[in-house]
Amino acid sequence: MKVLLGGFFDQESKDVFEQMGQAKKLDISNIAVRYFNDSKKIIDASDEEILSFAARLKKNKIKIVALDSLFESYTILNMDDWYFERVKRSLEILDMLKVNYLIIRLPEVSEEKDTNKDIIDKLNLLYQLAKKANKQIILEFHAKFQVSQLAILLDEVPKFKNIFKIVFDPYQLLITNQSTTTCYRLLKDNIMIFRLNDGTLKKNITYIGDGKTDILNIIKKLIRDDYSNYIFIDNDMVIKKKEAPKKKIEPKKDKPLKNIFNKTLNFFKKKEVKEEDTSLDENKKEKKEIIDLTYFDILSRQIEDIKKIFKN
Repeated sequence: MKVLLGGFFDQESKDVFEQMGQAKKLDISNIAVRYFNDSKKIIDASDEEILSFAARLKKNKIKIVALDSLFESYTILNMDDWYFERVKRSLEILDMLKVNYLIIRLPEVSEEKDTNKDIIDKLNLLYQLAKKANKQIILEFHAKFQVSQLAILLDEVPKFKNIFKIVFDPYQLLITNQSTTTCYRLLKDNIMIFRLNDGTLKKNITYIGDGKTDILNIIKKLIRDDYSNYIFIDNDMVIKKKEAPKKKIEPKKDKPLKNIFNKTLNFFKKKEVKEEDTSLDENKKEKKEIIDLTYFDILSRQIEDIKKIFKN
Protein backbone atom coordinates (compact mmCIF):
# COMPACT_ATOMS: atom_id res chain seq x y z
CA MET A 1 0.00 0.00 0.00
CA LYS A 2 1.08 3.56 -0.57
CA VAL A 3 0.26 6.52 1.67
CA LEU A 4 0.77 10.22 1.10
CA LEU A 5 3.42 11.72 3.38
CA GLY A 6 2.95 15.29 4.47
CA GLY A 7 2.71 17.61 7.45
CA PHE A 8 3.29 21.09 8.84
CA PHE A 9 6.81 22.48 8.56
CA ASP A 10 6.50 25.69 10.55
CA GLN A 11 8.29 24.91 13.82
CA GLU A 12 11.54 26.63 12.93
CA SER A 13 9.96 29.39 10.86
CA LYS A 14 6.40 30.43 10.13
CA ASP A 15 7.42 32.02 6.84
CA VAL A 16 5.68 30.02 4.09
CA PHE A 17 8.67 30.16 1.78
CA GLU A 18 10.96 28.74 4.47
CA GLN A 19 8.36 26.06 5.25
CA MET A 20 8.44 25.11 1.58
CA GLY A 21 12.24 24.94 1.70
CA GLN A 22 12.16 22.67 4.75
CA ALA A 23 9.76 20.29 3.00
CA LYS A 24 11.90 20.23 -0.11
CA LYS A 25 14.98 19.47 1.96
CA LEU A 26 13.12 16.46 3.42
CA ASP A 27 11.97 15.41 -0.07
CA ILE A 28 8.32 15.92 0.91
CA SER A 29 6.05 17.28 -1.82
CA ASN A 30 2.82 17.52 0.24
CA ILE A 31 2.61 20.22 2.89
CA ALA A 32 -0.11 21.74 5.06
CA VAL A 33 0.02 25.44 5.91
CA ARG A 34 -1.40 27.50 8.78
CA TYR A 35 0.88 30.57 8.85
CA PHE A 36 1.96 32.97 6.12
CA ASN A 37 4.67 34.50 8.29
CA ASP A 38 5.49 35.18 11.94
CA SER A 39 2.73 37.75 12.29
CA LYS A 40 0.08 36.50 9.89
CA LYS A 41 -2.08 33.40 9.53
CA ILE A 42 -2.40 32.01 6.03
CA ILE A 43 -6.11 32.91 5.96
CA ASP A 44 -5.18 36.56 6.65
CA ALA A 45 -2.83 36.85 3.68
CA SER A 46 -3.79 39.17 0.81
CA ASP A 47 -4.69 37.98 -2.68
CA GLU A 48 -1.35 39.31 -3.94
CA GLU A 49 0.58 37.38 -1.28
CA ILE A 50 -1.34 34.18 -1.97
CA LEU A 51 -0.82 34.39 -5.74
CA SER A 52 2.91 35.00 -5.23
CA PHE A 53 3.05 31.94 -2.98
CA ALA A 54 1.13 29.87 -5.55
CA ALA A 55 3.67 30.74 -8.23
CA ARG A 56 6.57 29.67 -5.99
CA LEU A 57 4.81 26.40 -5.15
CA LYS A 58 4.39 25.57 -8.81
CA LYS A 59 8.02 26.39 -9.56
CA ASN A 60 9.26 24.16 -6.72
CA LYS A 61 6.78 21.34 -7.44
CA ILE A 62 5.32 21.50 -3.93
CA LYS A 63 1.64 20.79 -3.34
CA ILE A 64 -0.46 22.29 -0.55
CA VAL A 65 -2.77 19.53 0.63
CA ALA A 66 -4.62 21.47 3.34
CA LEU A 67 -4.87 24.86 4.99
CA ASP A 68 -5.48 25.13 8.72
CA SER A 69 -7.91 27.90 9.64
CA LEU A 70 -6.37 28.11 13.13
CA PHE A 71 -9.76 28.90 14.61
CA GLU A 72 -9.10 28.85 18.34
CA SER A 73 -11.52 27.84 21.09
CA TYR A 74 -15.05 28.86 20.21
CA THR A 75 -18.59 27.76 21.04
CA ILE A 76 -21.71 27.11 19.00
CA LEU A 77 -22.79 30.67 19.78
CA ASN A 78 -19.53 31.96 18.29
CA MET A 79 -20.44 30.39 14.95
CA ASP A 80 -21.96 33.69 13.84
CA ASP A 81 -21.79 35.84 10.71
CA TRP A 82 -18.18 36.84 11.42
CA TYR A 83 -17.19 33.18 11.80
CA PHE A 84 -18.75 32.17 8.50
CA GLU A 85 -17.20 35.15 6.71
CA ARG A 86 -13.83 33.84 7.89
CA VAL A 87 -14.73 30.40 6.53
CA LYS A 88 -15.70 31.96 3.18
CA ARG A 89 -12.36 33.78 2.98
CA SER A 90 -10.52 30.57 3.82
CA LEU A 91 -12.35 28.76 1.01
CA GLU A 92 -11.41 31.55 -1.42
CA ILE A 93 -7.75 31.08 -0.54
CA LEU A 94 -8.10 27.34 -1.03
CA ASP A 95 -9.37 28.06 -4.52
CA MET A 96 -6.46 30.38 -5.35
CA LEU A 97 -3.97 27.74 -4.21
CA LYS A 98 -5.91 24.87 -5.83
CA VAL A 99 -6.29 23.14 -2.44
CA ASN A 100 -9.20 20.86 -1.59
CA TYR A 101 -9.11 20.66 2.21
CA LEU A 102 -9.65 23.15 5.02
CA ILE A 103 -8.81 22.03 8.56
CA ILE A 104 -11.19 23.39 11.20
CA ARG A 105 -11.22 22.71 14.93
CA LEU A 106 -14.66 21.62 16.06
CA PRO A 107 -16.56 23.99 18.39
CA GLU A 108 -16.70 23.45 22.11
CA VAL A 109 -20.10 22.03 22.99
CA SER A 110 -21.96 21.80 26.27
CA GLU A 111 -24.39 18.98 27.05
CA GLU A 112 -26.41 21.42 29.16
CA LYS A 113 -26.63 24.22 26.58
CA ASP A 114 -26.22 22.69 23.12
CA THR A 115 -28.70 20.22 21.65
CA ASN A 116 -27.92 17.95 18.70
CA LYS A 117 -30.19 20.18 16.62
CA ASP A 118 -28.15 23.28 17.53
CA ILE A 119 -24.93 21.55 16.50
CA ILE A 120 -26.41 20.09 13.30
CA ASP A 121 -27.79 23.49 12.26
CA LYS A 122 -24.36 25.12 12.56
CA LEU A 123 -22.52 22.25 10.90
CA ASN A 124 -25.06 22.37 8.09
CA LEU A 125 -24.13 26.00 7.38
CA LEU A 126 -20.49 24.94 7.24
CA TYR A 127 -21.45 22.02 4.99
CA GLN A 128 -23.32 24.31 2.58
CA LEU A 129 -20.39 26.70 2.23
CA ALA A 130 -17.92 23.89 1.54
CA LYS A 131 -20.26 22.17 -0.90
CA LYS A 132 -20.82 25.40 -2.83
CA ALA A 133 -17.04 25.90 -3.06
CA ASN A 134 -16.53 22.23 -4.01
CA LYS A 135 -14.18 21.74 -1.04
CA GLN A 136 -14.02 19.43 1.96
CA ILE A 137 -13.61 20.23 5.65
CA ILE A 138 -11.23 18.21 7.82
CA LEU A 139 -12.43 18.39 11.42
CA GLU A 140 -10.17 18.31 14.49
CA PHE A 141 -11.37 16.92 17.82
CA HIS A 142 -10.69 18.03 21.37
CA ALA A 143 -11.91 17.36 24.90
CA LYS A 144 -15.10 19.38 24.44
CA PHE A 145 -16.16 17.80 21.16
CA GLN A 146 -15.36 14.13 21.07
CA VAL A 147 -15.29 11.56 18.29
CA SER A 148 -18.36 9.71 19.52
CA GLN A 149 -20.40 12.92 19.28
CA LEU A 150 -19.46 13.44 15.64
CA ALA A 151 -20.12 9.78 14.81
CA ILE A 152 -23.68 10.18 16.11
CA LEU A 153 -24.20 13.36 14.09
CA LEU A 154 -22.87 11.77 10.90
CA ASP A 155 -25.32 8.90 11.34
CA GLU A 156 -28.16 11.39 11.81
CA VAL A 157 -27.14 13.45 8.77
CA PRO A 158 -25.49 11.06 6.28
CA LYS A 159 -24.84 13.81 3.70
CA PHE A 160 -22.23 15.29 6.08
CA LYS A 161 -19.95 12.33 5.34
CA ASN A 162 -19.45 13.65 1.79
CA ILE A 163 -17.92 16.91 3.02
CA PHE A 164 -16.63 16.33 6.55
CA LYS A 165 -13.45 14.29 7.04
CA ILE A 166 -11.35 14.01 10.20
CA VAL A 167 -7.84 14.34 11.59
CA PHE A 168 -7.07 11.15 13.52
CA ASP A 169 -4.57 12.01 16.25
CA PRO A 170 -3.85 9.12 18.69
CA TYR A 171 -2.09 11.38 21.18
CA GLN A 172 -4.93 13.89 21.31
CA LEU A 173 -7.34 11.02 21.91
CA LEU A 174 -5.12 9.70 24.72
CA ILE A 175 -4.97 12.96 26.67
CA THR A 176 -8.71 13.53 26.27
CA ASN A 177 -9.53 10.04 27.55
CA GLN A 178 -10.96 8.72 24.30
CA SER A 179 -10.44 5.20 23.03
CA THR A 180 -8.40 5.15 19.83
CA THR A 181 -9.76 1.71 18.95
CA THR A 182 -13.38 2.81 19.31
CA CYS A 183 -12.75 6.08 17.50
CA TYR A 184 -11.05 4.27 14.65
CA ARG A 185 -13.92 1.80 14.34
CA LEU A 186 -16.52 4.58 14.30
CA LEU A 187 -14.85 6.92 11.82
CA LYS A 188 -12.17 5.01 9.92
CA ASP A 189 -13.85 5.72 6.59
CA ASN A 190 -13.66 9.46 7.26
CA ILE A 191 -9.95 9.72 8.10
CA MET A 192 -8.18 12.08 5.72
CA ILE A 193 -5.15 12.87 7.91
CA PHE A 194 -3.47 10.47 10.34
CA ARG A 195 -1.08 12.29 12.68
CA LEU A 196 1.99 10.42 13.89
CA ASN A 197 1.82 11.74 17.45
CA ASP A 198 2.77 9.82 20.57
CA GLY A 199 3.36 10.75 24.19
CA THR A 200 2.48 10.10 27.82
CA LEU A 201 -0.48 10.99 30.01
CA LYS A 202 1.73 13.64 31.63
CA LYS A 203 1.88 15.32 28.22
CA ASN A 204 5.49 14.45 27.53
CA ILE A 205 6.00 14.04 23.79
CA THR A 206 7.85 10.88 22.72
CA TYR A 207 9.09 9.30 19.55
CA ILE A 208 6.47 7.16 17.84
CA GLY A 209 6.01 3.87 19.68
CA ASP A 210 7.64 5.00 22.93
CA GLY A 211 4.56 6.68 24.39
CA LYS A 212 1.33 5.48 25.97
CA THR A 213 -0.90 5.60 22.90
CA ASP A 214 -1.63 2.44 20.96
CA ILE A 215 -0.51 4.15 17.77
CA LEU A 216 1.32 1.05 16.54
CA ASN A 217 -1.83 -1.06 16.78
CA ILE A 218 -3.76 1.61 14.90
CA ILE A 219 -1.07 1.63 12.21
CA LYS A 220 -1.60 -2.12 11.87
CA LYS A 221 -5.28 -1.41 11.26
CA LEU A 222 -4.41 1.22 8.66
CA ILE A 223 -2.31 -1.35 6.83
CA ARG A 224 -5.05 -3.97 7.14
CA ASP A 225 -7.64 -1.54 5.77
CA ASP A 226 -5.37 -0.36 2.95
CA TYR A 227 -5.33 3.25 4.11
CA SER A 228 -4.18 5.52 1.29
CA ASN A 229 -4.75 9.08 2.49
CA TYR A 230 -2.34 11.42 4.32
CA ILE A 231 0.14 10.54 7.03
CA PHE A 232 1.33 13.69 8.80
CA ILE A 233 4.71 13.44 10.48
CA ASP A 234 4.90 14.67 14.07
CA ASN A 235 6.08 18.18 14.88
CA ASP A 236 5.01 18.22 18.53
CA MET A 237 8.14 16.40 19.64
CA VAL A 238 10.13 19.27 18.19
CA ILE A 239 8.05 21.83 20.10
CA LYS A 240 8.76 20.01 23.37
CA LYS A 241 12.46 20.00 22.60
CA LYS A 242 12.49 23.75 21.94
CA GLU A 243 10.53 24.53 25.11
CA ALA A 244 12.82 22.47 27.30
CA PRO A 245 16.23 22.28 25.61
CA LYS A 246 17.91 20.90 28.73
CA LYS A 247 15.96 17.67 28.42
CA LYS A 248 17.98 15.95 25.76
CA ILE A 249 16.15 13.81 23.20
CA GLU A 250 17.94 10.53 22.77
CA PRO A 251 17.04 7.04 21.62
CA LYS A 252 16.59 4.43 24.31
CA LYS A 253 19.33 1.78 24.35
CA ASP A 254 16.86 -1.06 23.79
CA LYS A 255 14.80 0.84 21.22
CA PRO A 256 16.98 2.47 18.54
CA LEU A 257 14.96 5.15 16.76
CA LYS A 258 15.52 3.70 13.34
CA ASN A 259 14.38 0.22 14.42
CA ILE A 260 11.42 1.03 16.68
CA PHE A 261 8.74 -0.01 14.20
CA ASN A 262 10.59 -3.15 13.10
CA LYS A 263 10.48 -4.58 16.63
CA THR A 264 6.90 -3.59 17.43
CA LEU A 265 5.02 -4.27 14.21
CA ASN A 266 6.96 -7.30 13.02
CA PHE A 267 6.32 -5.77 9.66
CA PHE A 268 9.32 -7.09 7.82
CA LYS A 269 10.29 -10.67 7.18
CA LYS A 270 12.43 -12.22 9.90
CA LYS A 271 15.45 -12.32 7.67
CA GLU A 272 15.14 -8.63 6.87
CA VAL A 273 14.71 -7.72 10.52
CA LYS A 274 17.78 -9.71 11.44
CA GLU A 275 19.82 -7.91 8.81
CA GLU A 276 18.54 -4.55 10.07
CA ASP A 277 19.40 -5.47 13.67
CA THR A 278 22.93 -6.48 12.63
CA SER A 279 23.40 -3.15 10.92
CA LEU A 280 22.21 -1.35 14.02
CA ASP A 281 24.57 -3.33 16.27
CA GLU A 282 27.48 -2.30 14.11
CA ASN A 283 26.54 1.35 14.61
CA LYS A 284 25.57 0.96 18.28
CA LYS A 285 28.30 3.25 19.53
CA GLU A 286 27.35 5.95 17.05
CA LYS A 287 23.68 5.82 18.07
CA LYS A 288 24.50 6.05 21.76
CA GLU A 289 26.28 9.28 21.03
CA ILE A 290 23.14 10.89 19.58
CA ILE A 291 22.05 13.11 22.44
CA ASP A 292 20.48 16.14 20.79
CA LEU A 293 18.58 15.75 17.56
CA THR A 294 17.85 18.66 15.25
CA TYR A 295 14.44 19.41 13.77
CA PHE A 296 15.63 17.91 10.49
CA ASP A 297 16.96 14.76 12.24
CA ILE A 298 13.65 14.01 13.96
CA LEU A 299 11.53 14.46 10.85
CA SER A 300 14.00 12.53 8.68
CA ARG A 301 13.88 9.54 11.03
CA GLN A 302 10.09 9.50 11.07
CA ILE A 303 9.94 9.68 7.28
CA GLU A 304 12.45 6.84 6.98
CA ASP A 305 10.44 4.60 9.33
CA ILE A 306 7.09 5.34 7.74
CA LYS A 307 8.41 4.60 4.26
CA LYS A 308 9.59 1.21 5.51
CA ILE A 309 6.30 0.39 7.20
CA PHE A 310 4.02 1.35 4.36
CA LYS A 311 6.55 0.31 1.72
CA ASN A 312 6.40 3.74 0.07
